Amino acid sequence: MPVNSFDNYRMSWKPQRDSLDAPVYLSLAASLERDILSGALPRGTRLPPQRELADWLDLDFTTVTRAFNICREKNLIYGITGRGTFVSPSPGEASPDDANDSAGPIDLGIVRSFPSLSRGIVDAMHSILRNGHVERLFSYSDPAGSAHHLAAGRRMLASRNIDGASDGIAVFSGAQNALSVSLLSLFSPGDSLAADPYTYSNLKGAARLAHVKLVPVPGDECGMCADELDRLCRKHQVKGIFIMPEAANPTGITLPEPRRDELAEVARRRNLIIIEDDMSPFAASPRRKPFINRLPNSTVYIAAYTAMLAPALRITYAAFPPAFRERLLKGLFLLNLKAGSLDAEIVAELILSGAATKIMADKRKAAHRANMIFDRVFPKLALTPDERRANRFPFFRTIPLPPSERSGPEAEDFFREHGVTVMHSFRFAVGKARQHDFLRISLSSVKSAVRLKEGLKRLKAALRCF
Repeated sequence: MPVNSFDNYRMSWKPQRDSLDAPVYLSLAASLERDILSGALPRGTRLPPQRELADWLDLDFTTVTRAFNICREKNLIYGITGRGTFVSPSPGEASPDDANDSAGPIDLGIVRSFPSLSRGIVDAMHSILRNGHVERLFSYSDPAGSAHHLAAGRRMLASRNIDGASDGIAVFSGAQNALSVSLLSLFSPGDSLAADPYTYSNLKGAARLAHVKLVPVPGDECGMCADELDRLCRKHQVKGIFIMPEAANPTGITLPEPRRDELAEVARRRNLIIIEDDMSPFAASPRRKPFINRLPNSTVYIAAYTAMLAPALRITYAAFPPAFRERLLKGLFLLNLKAGSLDAEIVAELILSGAATKIMADKRKAAHRANMIFDRVFPKLALTPDERRANRFPFFRTIPLPPSERSGPEAEDFFREHGVTVMHSFRFAVGKARQHDFLRISLSSVKSAVRLKEGLKRLKAALRCF
């Protein structure tokens, strides 16, 4: 028994100090999680104040704080200012926020990549502060990123089967930043860029700012068709192609390898600049060959999945050939869009420490659970056995809409009135390429499985009367 406690001291939770292993904060968090999930700590229990618990255990206050933070991010506990910390009403699934906003629309629109699972970020920040030399982050540095940040980027790219990113790599302030710099640096006003008929919505805005014309290329269930790309290159003098080969946003299509070969051959023959935007949450597969490995001298590879570690850290790596380096870095400098050094340092620490791998593994597990919920609510749209065996569990899904007189904005208003926020396909359509209407449904924006299930049930009920 610690010297500053006594046998009959009343506390709602009394973990034993000698049962805690190193690192103590993780062991303490695991002990708290066990007692909550086992029912030893009932829902609604007010936990001891952190300082009081630290005193009881003879631990540093920050150790207890870190343990509580881990359990808070898992929605096991929650805090109320001035009242204390409590066991959640639905531990591990719901958070007290669910009860507070249950009357409002449930957000199934924005893809947020399970932000509550980015718990390694606080540890990365502590590590940076402990290592010292933080002041170097607050002065001007190379627009492409420091040697330390680029080393982390090379490791990240190597984990995704990206070859030869030894020199042509830079740190950008998010995927949108990398995309905008690419358009403004490598294309001229009036140039044409080929894209899927439904593509990343922010590409449309960036292309307008750069005065680059988007040309929609018809596709099928395997993605963009190579013969259609070749035909439109002849018709429009296309200079480049924007492509999302893995889990394309918003359709979710992943290009099979033969289709990639066909598209790469057209791009080679037509001398196209390829902007390859990889936002896939899936684990890298040795069977997947990125376009930058097929055409390394004409491809800008944007590692958009880096943002999934923590969307608020606006950091993305991009790899490119030497021929593009001067123009891209000049554009990065002139547009004053250099990535924040502190954000880049945090992401580098996550990558080099191995925490990034753990975070993404946790998020893929969360995506698996979310997809299973979707498949139970919408069994006719369930993933195929092949997709499940390949562990391809996306962060969003699509739902086709029946013919309707409603416009896209009117459809979104309709579903909002029925309690869910969604994104209609009109947001992603290139020009007049609108082929069919669908909803893109985010599975990674809500805070709990309970909230996701409720949102999908509201959506299903609304579809019956759409």
